[in-house]
Amino acid sequence: MDPRVTVAGAKDKKPPIPVWRRKRVLTGAIVVLVVIIGAAVWNFYLRAPKIEPASKEKMAFPLPDKPSMAVLPFVNVSGDPKEDYFSDGMTEEIITTLSRIPTLFVIASRSVLIYKGKPVKVQQVSQELGVRYVLAGSVGREGNQVRVAAQLIDAMSGHYLWSERYDRMLKEIFAVQDDITQNIVTALRVKLTGGESIRIWRRTTDNVEAWEHFIRGCDLVRWIKRDENTQAQELFEKAISLDPNFAAAHAFLSLTHAQNARFGWSASPEKSLQRAFEVAQKSIALDDSLEDSHVFLGFVHMLRREYDPAIAEGERAVALTPSGATPTAMLAMTLNLVGRTEEAIDLIKRAMRLKPLLSSLEPVCPGPSLSLDRPI
Repeated sequence: MDPRVTVAGAKDKKPPIPVWRRKRVLTGAIVVLVVIIGAAVWNFYLRAPKIEPASKEKMAFPLPDKPSMAVLPFVNVSGDPKEDYFSDGMTEEIITTLSRIPTLFVIASRSVLIYKGKPVKVQQVSQELGVRYVLAGSVGREGNQVRVAAQLIDAMSGHYLWSERYDRMLKEIFAVQDDITQNIVTALRVKLTGGESIRIWRRTTDNVEAWEHFIRGCDLVRWIKRDENTQAQELFEKAISLDPNFAAAHAFLSLTHAQNARFGWSASPEKSLQRAFEVAQKSIALDDSLEDSHVFLGFVHMLRREYDPAIAEGERAVALTPSGATPTAMLAMTLNLVGRTEEAIDLIKRAMRLKPLLSSLEPVCPGPSLSLDRPI
């Protein structure tokens, strides 16, 4: 039969689609599907939310003449409120490190803590604190694993300058903190001398367990209450037992003894103050570049009415931490006590600019419990 002749009742048969063509169509469909799904995931889950730029005209304070920033309290995403101390410790460590950089202006931790647990906008933070840059982040901890996320935002443009996520072991937490601060310095194009780099990133302990006791103690000592001060003292002593060379733990242990003397919480204020003096000296012997050691030794000298050494320690602390509200306030109070009022006023204004949202400067400020008209 002639193959060209159509048989009655038979259906026309189309030639089969080649395998290579079917594969190409299938591959194309898969690619399109992946692109659609990827776009949806990006839009709804991964893309950074749009940030409304801050207005320079609406700033509560004039912008400083150098890069200025605020570090928002890192959000505890572990699901356990008892882990707040850990995220707060991360926040404090990063602020402390950045505050040592002379070419940066950094808002003190006590002013940013006012935003903790609140849904605030970067624009709002920038305008209320008078800063251009804002660092936001989160910390999640489960056993020996930590997950940290951080984002640096230019509030004036609404753009993200840098962001990173870290999934690390707990023992690597110090490396994460250093990486965050280093990336901020790089993003803001801050130049450091060799000596500044060594001092800024010098860590007073590599013992994570000791550091955890330390940050728990710091969270308690700020409340200026007798029971909390006692608990903080025990935590600092535990940190020192784990790492005898932990200079910061010695410094804050000195503060607890000084507060016992200052507020009459010990049977012998004189012995407490002597102990505070000895521990502060030990801290300085361990690390002369730690600003807290000089702040608290200066506080002891001030309580003893030894004003010349108190001023010297205060000046040293301010030089070490240009954005440090506590050293600035302590030096101001000492200068005021010796009648150098104009200098004290200038320093108080600077401290208030570094800590704009709170009228109380720091827990180490003199209170009403004990008169400074007489030495202890």
